[in-house]
Amino acid sequence: MNKLSSLIMPTDIMSFPANETLYKNLYTKVLIIIGMPITVFLTIFHLIYSRYIAAGLIFVMFLSLCFLWFDFIQKSEIFMPDLLRKISIRIFLIFFIFSQIYDIWIEQSLSGTPWFLLFPLLIFFSTKIKEALIWSSCIALILFYSLFLIDLNSNPDEIFHLKTRLITIFGILAIIGLILSGIIRSAMQMLFDNAKAMQAVNLRLKKKIEEHRQAEKTLRKNEEKFRLLTENANDIIWTMDMGLNYNYISPAIEKIQGWNPEEAALLKINDVLTPPSLEIAHKSIEANLVYGSKTGNYDISERLELELYCKDGARIWTEISASFILDKDGKPVGILGVTRDITERKNLEYQLFQAQKMESIGTLAGGIAHDFNNLLMGIQGRASLMALDMNCTNHKQFEHIEAIRATVDSAAGLTNQLLGFARGGKYNVKLIDINELLLTTAAMFGRTRKELQIRTKTDPTQPVSEADKGQIEQLLLNMFVNAWQAMPDGGELYLETTVVNFHEEASKSRGIDPGCYIKIMVTDTGIGMDENIQQKIFEPFFTTKDKSRGTGMGLASAYGIVKNHGGMITVKSAVGRGTTFEIYLPASEERIIKEIVSNKKMIHGSETILLIDDEEMILDVTQALISKLGYQVLVANSGEDAVKTIANPNKGIDLVILDLIMPGMDGGQTFDQIREILPQIPVILCSGYSIDDHASKIMNRGCNDFIQKPYNLSELSKKIRKILDAV
Repeated sequence: MNKLSSLIMPTDIMSFPANETLYKNLYTKVLIIIGMPITVFLTIFHLIYSRYIAAGLIFVMFLSLCFLWFDFIQKSEIFMPDLLRKISIRIFLIFFIFSQIYDIWIEQSLSGTPWFLLFPLLIFFSTKIKEALIWSSCIALILFYSLFLIDLNSNPDEIFHLKTRLITIFGILAIIGLILSGIIRSAMQMLFDNAKAMQAVNLRLKKKIEEHRQAEKTLRKNEEKFRLLTENANDIIWTMDMGLNYNYISPAIEKIQGWNPEEAALLKINDVLTPPSLEIAHKSIEANLVYGSKTGNYDISERLELELYCKDGARIWTEISASFILDKDGKPVGILGVTRDITERKNLEYQLFQAQKMESIGTLAGGIAHDFNNLLMGIQGRASLMALDMNCTNHKQFEHIEAIRATVDSAAGLTNQLLGFARGGKYNVKLIDINELLLTTAAMFGRTRKELQIRTKTDPTQPVSEADKGQIEQLLLNMFVNAWQAMPDGGELYLETTVVNFHEEASKSRGIDPGCYIKIMVTDTGIGMDENIQQKIFEPFFTTKDKSRGTGMGLASAYGIVKNHGGMITVKSAVGRGTTFEIYLPASEERIIKEIVSNKKMIHGSETILLIDDEEMILDVTQALISKLGYQVLVANSGEDAVKTIANPNKGIDLVILDLIMPGMDGGQTFDQIREILPQIPVILCSGYSIDDHASKIMNRGCNDFIQKPYNLSELSKKIRKILDAV
């Protein structure tokens, strides 16, 4: 019952709390749609019958509806202001009543009554129920009053039937209006509830669409960022399927390997990786797949150093970081990787390894050369003593003694090469004209090797280097001999000098100090070398020749000499294309001072000399040699013993000959102790090594001179006399 009563007689057609404005505007639309055709028709009808006042009233109603319509469609908002709607509707209703009153009272006509009876339907659609009842009551009173007036001048039976018919029709229309308004309200309630739900769904869909658009926009931005990243990255970014076929390769491949991305996409993995690297890559992929199948986790990253081919056939070293591309189930469907060119880094690592290896070998070679020089010193000394005792060159054994000396000199030359390789120091550093030394050495070598055509080109600036002339001459001869042996059937030897400058970055990559260098280029047209041989040519005793043609020390010695002078040596070669060595020596801006050649006779004396050495053999031989020169000789076999001897004021020591390498208190410590006791006493430092860093430090602290073992008696006598005379 409650549902039926609420359906038939709602308390407020417009009192829906949700979307009230929407309902009001919809009802207003109904009024406009129904009212505009009616007002147009009635206006035309009254104009035809010359009822201008009635036509004017109804036309005002039409204008009010037009105003509602135009205002409604021109609003930018969806809903009309409520005050405007109320005023326009009430103007319409007032003029509607006036038109009916005029029609009945003035025109004495009931022709408008059928339209008048639709009034309850209109007011129920456009106003609240209370206001609709008030308007209906007012129009009913007017109607019945009009009928009452008509009743005064009409037939009573006809009036009765007319009244009865009008009242019945009006009542039926009022009831129908109330019922229809309730039904329509409920139907519209359901319709607008659905519309509300649809509106909510639409809002959610709109929100999702907007979110999707934003996601697409963000995705496009990210894709653009990724595209810019991959296209401008210095490293190669790539993807491939599990069949190891490329799906994508970034443009960086053209800069690193020479292929453009379209060409590279058609390559197979074995076209890119060298065989050893291909094997490493296959093993790594298989191992990671096995691990992933066992653990169920394929989220694995791998970093490998692999060698790759370039388009021109060259090879480069790369560091490849790769990981699996996984599907939604976590299974691998491809590989994502980044390839970085590390060729320069590998070259630097190799150079460091070679330098460390050569330094280790050099240390060993230097130790052997030092001990061997001590042995040669004993042999040289004994041979010299025997020769002095004979007093005659016609003695039948003198020839054998000279042969021993020659053998010692030859052996000393070998140990000097070892020491040169071991970077044992520069013997006699002075300014030398590299152009002059190169041309002189080349001319001397060319006279003995007529099958070679030597071509020279020197720098016009006459470059000068601060170096040991004998070592650099030995270096050049070793290079010339190596070139000659590489051209057994003769050939051409190109020699060239130029001056180059290395800035800090360039010098750092080459392992030298920045500055100006003299480049000596030695190029032959010989058989050349492969890469494997090039990696070993500077190692001591390494040779590709017969034992009768070389000892394997030539290039090792050259390497040590160059390094010892603060330079570097490089090699470029290919089988059948000859070899080029580039030697870099630090250049000097000082001027050359011509040296004066001294005579070679032995000089005698009578002063007292202290001889310090830990080798008994060296002490015996050297003591005997110096005694032959007329000097008084005291000996000490350790630094501690020497300090005690120096501290004795009765010894009257005039000169000290000090060995550098001794157990316990070494030469440097002994020198410092001696100078504390006798600050002015002259000291000659001697060693089986050449002047290295250790010896140089002692020389810089005031040591008077240096002599290298094995030395001959003439050389020793000159140094002793020179220093004693200077004191």
